Amino acid sequence: MTSFVHTPFLKQLICPIDDRKQRIPSAKPNVDLDTCELTTQVQVGRIQPTDATDQEQLGAKSKGIFSGKPNDNLHDAAKSGLANEAKQAIADGADIRYRKNNRTALDAAISSFHENSTKVNSRTTLSEEKQRCYIVVLGCQQIISDLQQIARKKLLESIQQAHPGRVVAYHQAGGQLTPEMLELACRSSDNVEIVDYLI
Repeated sequence: MTSFVHTPFLKQLICPIDDRKQRIPSAKPNVDLDTCELTTQVQVGRIQPTDATDQEQLGAKSKGIFSGKPNDNLHDAAKSGLANEAKQAIADGADIRYRKNNRTALDAAISSFHENSTKVNSRTTLSEEKQRCYIVVLGCQQIISDLQQIARKKLLESIQQAHPGRVVAYHQAGGQLTPEMLELACRSSDNVEIVDYLI
């Protein structure tokens, strides 16, 4: 054994001022003290996100001849920056995970926000057009905020219900992952897939 193993722990941490004068020899790790061996290996596969079809599909049902489907109404409102219409579509049962042209309502709102912000800041845009675009930008900001809040709430519920597919889907729909969610996942369930995804 080298003298390194017998050296007190704190002395091992002290770095000399002149590294060339004193070199601390390296030693092999002591398996009993320095490492932790797992007795079993846990295989975690890739989680497939669920879509709106895994729950009651209120958003896919038409609300009348002229009303349309809540999922489509939400997308149209998000694209147009119509915050009140977006809230109504959600109240009618629109699912924020629903994808139209492979985009969620959040994606549509963010895209419209950027597009209209560019027009507002452009020198070539006419005054009336700037005003219209500015109203769309404000509406999109509200819709983005609302959708992110809903996604966060649904994400927390999915963690508590130990539903990994929904966790991924609501994260993709705008729910932000936070450290508290990892703690919740560890306390709420014995679901290794969710914990692995959150890490």
